[in-house]
Amino acid sequence: MVKLLLIVICFNFLLYEGKASNGGCSFDEPLNPVQTNPEDWQGVEYGLNFSFGTIDKRYNKEVPPEEFLSDSWSSSVWRGEKINLQILLWSKDDINNIKVNSSKITGSNGATISGDNISVHPVRYVLTDKFLSGCGYRDKDTIDSYLAADLLEYNQTINLQGKTTRPYWIVIDVPADTKAGDYKGEITLTSEGEKVGKLPLTLVVEEFVLPSASEWSFHLDLWQNPYAVARYYDVELWSQEHIDLLKPYLELLADAGQKCITTTILHRAWGGQTYDHFESMVQWTHLGDGVWEFDYSVFDTWVQLALDAGIDRQISCYSMIPWGNQIRYYDVDSADYVTVEARAGSKEYKELWEPFLIQFRDHLKMKGWLDITKIAMDERSLQEMESMISLLNEVTPEFEIAFAGNYHEEIADDISDLCVFVDPEVDSKVFDERREKGFLTTYYTCCAAPEHPNNFTFSPPAEQAIIGWYAAAKKYDGYLRWAYNSWVEDPLSDSRFRAWPAGDTYQVYPGPRSSIRFERLIEGIQDFEKIRLVKSALKKKGEKEKLHELEEMLNRLFSHDNTISPNAAKWINKGKKRFNEILGSLSANDMVYQPQDKEWELVWSDNFENEKIDNTKWNIINVDPDNYDRSPDWKKHMSDDNRLFLNDDGKLYLHGINNPGDIDDPRPFLTGGVKTKDKFSFLYGKIDIRAKKECATGAWPALWMMPQDDVYGGWPHSGEIDIMEHLNYDRVIHQTVHTRYTNVLGRTVNPPRTADDIEIDVTKWNLYGLEWYPNELVWTVNGEETFRYPRVDYLDADMIQWPFDQPFYIIMSQQLGGNWVGDVAGDELPVSLIIDYVKVYN
Repeated sequence: MVKLLLIVICFNFLLYEGKASNGGCSFDEPLNPVQTNPEDWQGVEYGLNFSFGTIDKRYNKEVPPEEFLSDSWSSSVWRGEKINLQILLWSKDDINNIKVNSSKITGSNGATISGDNISVHPVRYVLTDKFLSGCGYRDKDTIDSYLAADLLEYNQTINLQGKTTRPYWIVIDVPADTKAGDYKGEITLTSEGEKVGKLPLTLVVEEFVLPSASEWSFHLDLWQNPYAVARYYDVELWSQEHIDLLKPYLELLADAGQKCITTTILHRAWGGQTYDHFESMVQWTHLGDGVWEFDYSVFDTWVQLALDAGIDRQISCYSMIPWGNQIRYYDVDSADYVTVEARAGSKEYKELWEPFLIQFRDHLKMKGWLDITKIAMDERSLQEMESMISLLNEVTPEFEIAFAGNYHEEIADDISDLCVFVDPEVDSKVFDERREKGFLTTYYTCCAAPEHPNNFTFSPPAEQAIIGWYAAAKKYDGYLRWAYNSWVEDPLSDSRFRAWPAGDTYQVYPGPRSSIRFERLIEGIQDFEKIRLVKSALKKKGEKEKLHELEEMLNRLFSHDNTISPNAAKWINKGKKRFNEILGSLSANDMVYQPQDKEWELVWSDNFENEKIDNTKWNIINVDPDNYDRSPDWKKHMSDDNRLFLNDDGKLYLHGINNPGDIDDPRPFLTGGVKTKDKFSFLYGKIDIRAKKECATGAWPALWMMPQDDVYGGWPHSGEIDIMEHLNYDRVIHQTVHTRYTNVLGRTVNPPRTADDIEIDVTKWNLYGLEWYPNELVWTVNGEETFRYPRVDYLDADMIQWPFDQPFYIIMSQQLGGNWVGDVAGDELPVSLIIDYVKVYN
């Protein structure tokens, strides 16, 4: 018995290198499958060796580093950006009680970056393997394995075992309000409480500001697995303890710019292929006779938890086409769970999904989540998708669709969030066309070939950073990876799995602990945002040559062939260098961040699907006919007569007609108009109105906005924003602002107050838009910018050049006659302004 116990103890020691007592690390690591060659260490001096390394390399544990070493480090960084660096410690003899720290970084201007913004992480090694053939079952006991530096441990005192190397990963998070300038600091190393060395660093903080992660446009979609967290920590699913454990993982993901909440609406949506399978967040119960009940309590808890963490752009619901086509539910009659197979397009499929979709839609409406919810599928066939889409459009057309898989032109217009595999390459013109429709197009990588770029624990670190650069070059909106935290059995030690290359199932570790992979993915996303902002600034300045230079560089360095090669670091470093050279032509004033560069969030809309005007959203404009001469021209003929309004086929018709003479009204004409005053107003954001106009002599349709409260006094002092006005049969529309500055003081040129030459086909459907920022109004037609009105800060306050810092409401009116439009030709009436939808975004 004693002998057996000794064998077990020795076996455990071989599996995990020990702690301080045996000269190992202060955290457990697996035994290195690669033997140390003493000759590799012969030329290494005794004592602690340390240096800066490169973030592009994973350094092996069993050999001393020999390349990419430096005694100092310097880099430039934007305000609001996180930047990575790596240092290395190595020794041929045991060195105990080592501590690595970095205190504040001080600028030449006297400003500082606090030590709280500098995180130091000893890098832990985990077992990894090789790509081999990619996807498919693998017996890890028959595949060569080795240790890969990946896991970012919490900073602590460590013991460095002789003839080993220990990387440290350091992240400097530069606050957005940091003063620009040169900053200097140092990384200090101590052993047994005594200082043994330092490494100086220099940081050049640029004037430019990177917005916070919540404002990034990059559509990051890493699928979360809350079930893995419950198993790993051995807590009851959806208990308070489980919920408390989930919060930091969601917050870590939100800080990376995550946009999507991964939810499951049925049991084992992916067939249970992960170590911790996904259960349904919706409980399906069949009460008999085709009557169903659905319990959304888990779904609601999880979604609200993610929303509170800051992941609030999209709820992705998997899946109406599960792997294996199986649906499990609880059957009251049999008092047991039943699993049935129902293929998309079958009668059974419709009978199961129709009641769910209707009740689920109604539940989401009640929660206020319908507008951000998408029914999501991945890697399903064209035939299955067509059948699913047909049912969805028939039963609940309100739902939008997300799909990751092969590009199918036949269904592309039905999918608002399309994610295609990195190979084969899809023509970027497809992305442009989809973007014009308000659709998202992203890409993904997985265990399938090509091997590069990827997120395995053996992948070169720069392959995570190239994700953002490739998206910028090919005009993707973002990136999807199927696994954020679908952990294997022992993720802190062994990243290998039974079916895919090591690390494929997760990007972060329990703790939560970040990884080299995850931090460099964030770096690439930051670069994507910087590229986007620079492009916007170059367009605004009219720097066409520089813009072409930037786009040419991206297309050349980050071509499809280059990106799927194993040389990511080469292209990344060339790209960063060239980008910084192009950046030199811009100033901080050129790079003022505006939210039009990010994805918009719908906050209010009306699609006019009801039979009548929704009186919770709109007021009908009405003028006392006995006093109409005292009214301004735009509303002299406004009436609440029912004949002036028609909701039909999802459209709102506002009519202008001859007075039918059967009412007590002296006006020759009657017109329809609606407004949201006292029911909806907003400050800053975007409004889109899709409309079509009929022409007539004296017709004056308008889409416009007025202040909810006259903060600066009566018209025009508190402002007016005209999104679109049209006169008679003109081939142009007008977009205008009215303020004290423009209408009383007569300042109509600097800046211009109107755009009168916007030529379009006024009789067709057009999308009229306004983007409203704290410092600028930007008009658009069919997504193209047409006019800008900026805030001029140096003007005297009493000029009231910018009254647009207060909420405005919406007006839509079909007027007839007036001094501006002229006389009305009654024989050309009726005439209509037709509205398809109104949408307001944050």
